[in-house]
Amino acid sequence: MKIALFAVSLLLLTGNALADPQPWMRKDNPGELSVDTDVTEPCEISEQQLRETVEGVLTRSSITPIEFGESPVWLGLQVNVDCLGTSMFAIRVDFVDAIDLVAVRYGTVGYGSFGAHDGDSDVVLSGVTRQAKRAIADYLIANFDP
Repeated sequence: MKIALFAVSLLLLTGNALADPQPWMRKDNPGELSVDTDVTEPCEISEQQLRETVEGVLTRSSITPIEFGESPVWLGLQVNVDCLGTSMFAIRVDFVDAIDLVAVRYGTVGYGSFGAHDGDSDVVLSGVTRQAKRAIADYLIANFDP
């Protein structure tokens, strides 16, 4: 278990080091963004809680969340929460494209974290909010900074 957590932490730290606004984040319609979410079961949070949290981050940033695959421009935000055992979780936030409605992650840019919870869903959802805000901040810079 310790080796698995160490491997996950290295992957997440590497992704965080590479996250910055990227040219491929630019869209003709930056006011809307596809959202794809997934939670491994069992977990302290539900798929609905995760989706509402991510959509809340977008809405507060004046971005309309749309269902993944509904936009003619496929760029979307994918948020995955993996619950590891009884007290650990990993969050992975990526910008993705779709090929035949299968999400394909853009390069090595990613936003993620991991942590421990004591049965408290707020801890997990706070982590999701932090990572989604980081991703959306880069998205906004890529689309609205001159």
